[in-house]
Amino acid sequence: MIALDLKDVRFLSNSVADDFGRVFSYEDQIYRMISPEKESLCREMLGADFFRKLSDLGYIPKTVIEENMTIKADNHDCIILKHEKCPDTRQHEWSFEMFKSAVILLLKVKSICNEDGYDLKDYHLGNITFKGNKPVFIDIGSFVKSNGNSNIMNDEFFTACLLPLLLWRDGEYFLNRCVVSDNTHYSFLIPFQQASDSAIVGKYKSQLSETPECNPDTFKNKWRKVFKKCFEVFHVKEKKRKYKSVPVGLPSIAKISQIQRKYLPTDREFYHNNHPIPENYERYDRVVELIRHHCADASTLTDIAGNEGQFCLCLSRCMTLERIFMIENDEDAIDKAFSYFNRNNITNINTVFTSAMFPLYGEQDVRRLSSDLVVALAVTHHLILSQHFHISFLFERLSMYTNKYVCVEFMPLGLWDGHSAPPVPTWYNEDWFTRHFQMHFRLIHKEQIDLNSLLYIGEKL
Repeated sequence: MIALDLKDVRFLSNSVADDFGRVFSYEDQIYRMISPEKESLCREMLGADFFRKLSDLGYIPKTVIEENMTIKADNHDCIILKHEKCPDTRQHEWSFEMFKSAVILLLKVKSICNEDGYDLKDYHLGNITFKGNKPVFIDIGSFVKSNGNSNIMNDEFFTACLLPLLLWRDGEYFLNRCVVSDNTHYSFLIPFQQASDSAIVGKYKSQLSETPECNPDTFKNKWRKVFKKCFEVFHVKEKKRKYKSVPVGLPSIAKISQIQRKYLPTDREFYHNNHPIPENYERYDRVVELIRHHCADASTLTDIAGNEGQFCLCLSRCMTLERIFMIENDEDAIDKAFSYFNRNNITNINTVFTSAMFPLYGEQDVRRLSSDLVVALAVTHHLILSQHFHISFLFERLSMYTNKYVCVEFMPLGLWDGHSAPPVPTWYNEDWFTRHFQMHFRLIHKEQIDLNSLLYIGEKL
């Protein structure tokens, strides 16, 4: 029996206010210390049909009572749950297709809970992560006994789930990123305003009266006239009514599935349309061979600027990797990769929609997305020559993304398109790149892969 003391464990930073019990990490495994007053509910829940079904479907992590571990808190020996460990991705790193699949999972989990007399107390997506291409609901502390109002959509679901999808649908990308990246619902700043209180939600709530996704059977009769009047008022642009008092039914999974994001052209559209995800990609054959030889003990990978996942796919077929983070800041590329991996049941590649150089929460996100091996192919020349990043900053970032190995390309011809290139500065040369590389990494191998590719493999100093 392992008897832990509270000082022996590291509670997760986002496990702060759950009366069911806090989640902690111990020896690289994930556990939950159950609050004494919730022990009976916990044991009952783990034996319930809904919990078994969710686990069998892979909708929640595999969870068991850890019989060989206990923690003493307030003179009470708390029971410990052991959870299957899942990759940690956050909703501000999800593309449209990822976000939509997370919302659909939330509705599926809720439906299965309701069948067995349980419900969810939280309707945000902070309780969901991705295991490869599959969303997973990770907060079993969110399960509660149902109070009978399971079909009414609350403001949290509207703001956290439905509003972002509607903003994507209408091409409101800036507003959407503000909403999905918002973390103020965890704060206590005054004056306090959520997205559901702001002006941007008015037109979307007005549309709910005209869409089949809102089931009229869920409306109480006394609300029907009020509901109709509210939207008559809206259409003449008066703003004296408060819509959130009107009970609206949860949208169906079928209706959520039908929502599509509005396509906006980008300067990378031509590249992605002409470089689809392949079954074979000869350019990477030698790179994969060298990584397998020099980085054989790496079990996790972070791929910087992974486009649509071509390299991740090639390496995952030739090397046993527990988990891959493929980071890309082009949403079209992420959506195509995510959909491809989903269709082909590729389960160890996690797509991450963010800027590798400037993730939303800076170094905190970089460390969370780090791996045994970081790869940056065909990207440093763009960052240095087009975006004017200091090379020292690039290697500082790469060093933070890796626990051990790095594989990075230097493009000696610069912004070469296969036929020609603008002239490169005199300082932009192999010696300069090597010198900066060796400030952060021990050079293991260097090789000319093709005319405009010099590959460096190194170990973190």
